[in-house]
Order: sequence, then C-alpha cells, then structure tokens
Amino acid sequence: GEPFSVAYFVGSSEDFPRHTKNIIKDIEASKKKGVEQKGKIIENCPLCKGYVILDFKERERYIVHRCKSCNEEFLLFYTDEEIYRFLPTFIISTVDKLAGIAMNRRLKNVFGGKIDQCPKGHGFIPHNDFCEVETTEGCCEETGDLYETDFETAPTLVIQDEMHLIREEFGTINSHFESLLETLQKKLSGYGFKNITMTATMTGASEQIKHLYHKEINVFPGESIKERGLDDIFFEYVLDENGHPIEQRKL
Repeated sequence: GEPFSVAYFVGSSEDFPRHTKNIIKDIEASKKKGVEQKGKIIENCPLCKGYVILDFKERERYIVHRCKSCNEEFLLFYTDEEIYRFLPTFIISTVDKLAGIAMNRRLKNVFGGKIDQCPKGHGFIPHNDFCEVETTEGCCEETGDLYETDFETAPTLVIQDEMHLIREEFGTINSHFESLLETLQKKLSGYGFKNITMTATMTGASEQIKHLYHKEINVFPGESIKERGLDDIFFEYVLDENGHPIEQRKL
C-alpha cells in the first residue's frame, strides 16, 4: 500500500549526499527568501508538464519533488539515509556503492534484516538500534518496535546493465560482493534474488555469469522455437540489401 518510490544510490557527493539535513536546511532558507528550488531528478511533471520544485515532509524528514501546477508529489530519494529509512520500491545503484555493505550496518534494512519503526515517523531503523535522523531539535535517538509484515522487504530482482564492462580485475572484485549480497539476503530473509543482466557481447557470457553470480545463464532471446532460418520474426529477420525485413508477420 505504500506509494511507488525510486532512489538513487550512486555515491557520496554534493549532488547525492549521505544525509538529508543540509538539503532540508537549504530548502527552508530558500523558502524564507521567497525562492523555490527546482527539482533535482526531474524538473517537469510527467503528468501535467508543470514546474517541479523540491520540498520536504516536516514530520518524516524526507525530501519530495512536488509539481507546482497539479501539486502531485514524487518520491525520488537521492540521499543514502532515505534509502535505509524508507526502503524504496526501486533502487538505482552503482556497483561500487554496494560495496559499502561491508561497512554500513544500515544496509541490512534493504536486504531483509529485522527492522524497527521510529515512533516519530522517521521510517525504519535496524532492529535494536536507534533513529539517527537530524531534526530541528537535534538527533532523534528514538528506539522503535519491531516491524512485522506479511510481505518480504528484501529485493526480488537485481538488474545489472552493461555487464560486459564488469570483467577482469573489476569483475573479480565485484564477484565477491555479489555473492556476499545474496548470501546475506538468504540468511536474513530466507530467499535470494533473481539476476537480470544486459550485455553488448555474448562472447564468454556463460563463463562470466558463472564467476560473477555463481549461477547458470538463460539467454533471451535464445534460439527460435522454430528451426533456424524459418523466418520466425520474433527471434530473427531476413533482410534485403537495404537492411529492411523482407517479410513482416504478426505474432
């Protein structure tokens, strides 16, 4: 029943900081001057094409993108702490950022660990831990009650783009974290995730998948369900000298 949300877990910088505190301060300062901050992830509303600004929820202490025309709010998180606190529907991450799981206890929230809810509405905190959200009165420091639900909170899919780039030394290092993530999730939630990858080259893909994820490969699109050469247009085309399909058939 939670709204669909998207998060960006792509490094620690001025554009994608770890904490929301300073961003909220900037938005508050801008409001006092009568100035509105334009949207960070989107600037135009996908629903009405209106102008999108940054705003925040006072009680929950998270940032929203809000359309000035239709007043629709979009949950586009771009600080690390919002990801740990609100467990977004979809997380866009860089490979190196996930390595932080070895040093950050809060990432177990994302991979199915037991979580508590902050009684002040600041989201989730690791079980038996305390809320570290910065409010106008200082650090929250509340402990919460165990969050129990009928649905799983760990990911079901991990989608990797540009798999052909995760090779050689980089692939070797990354493979350790890929197996760590899945092992951790299985221990915490009782199930692993499915991997979907996109690659620009199929050469050696089977061996690469084996080393990266310790899994077997299923290729799509694979061989035609008909015999090769029977012009099954879903899997293959017969082209003329200009590169156009000779025959188009409906599926």
